[in-house]
Amino acid sequence: MDELKACPFCNKSPIELHGKWTGFVECITDGCPIILRKMTIEQWQSRPIEDALTAENERLKTFVNQLADGEVIYSSAGDKFILDCGEGKTMDIYDVHSAAFEVKLGKSACAALSDKEVK
Repeated sequence: MDELKACPFCNKSPIELHGKWTGFVECITDGCPIILRKMTIEQWQSRPIEDALTAENERLKTFVNQLADGEVIYSSAGDKFILDCGEGKTMDIYDVHSAAFEVKLGKSACAALSDKEVK
């Protein structure tokens, strides 16, 4: 089994229960809002919002790395990002989420665009 995540409220380690409560965990930190609330390990480990934010962070890190590598250029004049499609062609991208998505697709994103979208 993977290591148990820290309590989302107090950031302390939970304890794994045994006996009739095998497969359950609880936080035993004084003052924690969920002290002594038993949860299955699956419930405890499930952090959908945290997982979504972690995934978004990774996408943005990739985007920043590609920005640093020159695959994407930021234009402060137009407040937009520009994807380098090669052969002197570029594609304007107006928000980071879209930019991260388009860069992830790489050159295939440019190839799929019409001539009007790629300059």
